[in-house]
Amino acid sequence: MKKYVLVLVLGLWAGLSLVSCGYSRKKNPPSGLPNRVLASQGVFSGSTFPALVIINGYNDTIPRLAPISAGSSPGLMAISPTRNIVAAFDSRSNTVFAVDTTKEAGLGSVPLSGPTTSMVIPTAAQIGYAAVPTASVSGYSFVGGIQVMNLAGAITTTIAVNNAQTVISNATGSQLVVFSPDSGSLSNSITVLSPGNAVPPVDTSCTTQPNAVCTVVGGFDQPVFGVIGGSTAYILNCGPQCGGTQASVAVFDLGSLTITSTIPVDAATMAFLTGSTLYVAGTSPTNNACTGQTTAATTCGRLDVIDLGSMTVTNRIVITDGFHDRMDMA
Repeated sequence: MKKYVLVLVLGLWAGLSLVSCGYSRKKNPPSGLPNRVLASQGVFSGSTFPALVIINGYNDTIPRLAPISAGSSPGLMAISPTRNIVAAFDSRSNTVFAVDTTKEAGLGSVPLSGPTTSMVIPTAAQIGYAAVPTASVSGYSFVGGIQVMNLAGAITTTIAVNNAQTVISNATGSQLVVFSPDSGSLSNSITVLSPGNAVPPVDTSCTTQPNAVCTVVGGFDQPVFGVIGGSTAYILNCGPQCGGTQASVAVFDLGSLTITSTIPVDAATMAFLTGSTLYVAGTSPTNNACTGQTTAATTCGRLDVIDLGSMTVTNRIVITDGFHDRMDMA
């Protein structure tokens, strides 16, 4: 491949979870490093402690800089599009720690109602969203929600969404798409939110949708993730890998909240959008031979390359096995 696509599975492997935060500035940040990587280190040892560690991205070395506090077990990270804010989730305290990368200092910490595996910071503003499948509020009969975070240190609103596991956002943060797999009647649906219309501290609009805050849209096939470009969301129908029928990419118009077309793929659990090319990864229960790969695995996944101009799959590449849930390009 002329372009290298890295399909990464986030975990505690080597105790590190890496997010780039090197971006061009007229002045260097306090560390003096114009190219940096911020690593969430969630392990203890005789010489290291859980924290966010600054790494010199130019030569992959650890400079003599004080780490940034992020609880006792930071792991999952999210970064704003302008790379001025990074958030790390501490799984021991269920708290999100936010960092101002321009100052290389903490912004604040936000205690969530439970664990999360998905959070997003849509803009340069100090507002983030976390999907918390176990979120509940006394007096309200729901389990699961999107928690709106003021990253300086507070949850401003919890929007009730049953079993909310994954959240993505458009470029302005005005629309969120929430995925609730393994949720009975919601398993073949997505939930579209307009968080700016939600009423704090708890908004239960999804119990009476559709309305100005929440609309549940059906017609999908075990949707688990998506990426948004402009006013279009590319929703991944996991299909057979998640107990459904056909893996595909559903092209979803965020204005009319309708599916405009569907592109069949081998499997779909993660995607990455660059320009007019969409990369989709997953592992098919049937088409999973490892032909062309040197691996001890008995089954392998697939990376489908989609040209969004023609809405066709232009290439299929054998990749390693697994439920692929991270993808990036270098």
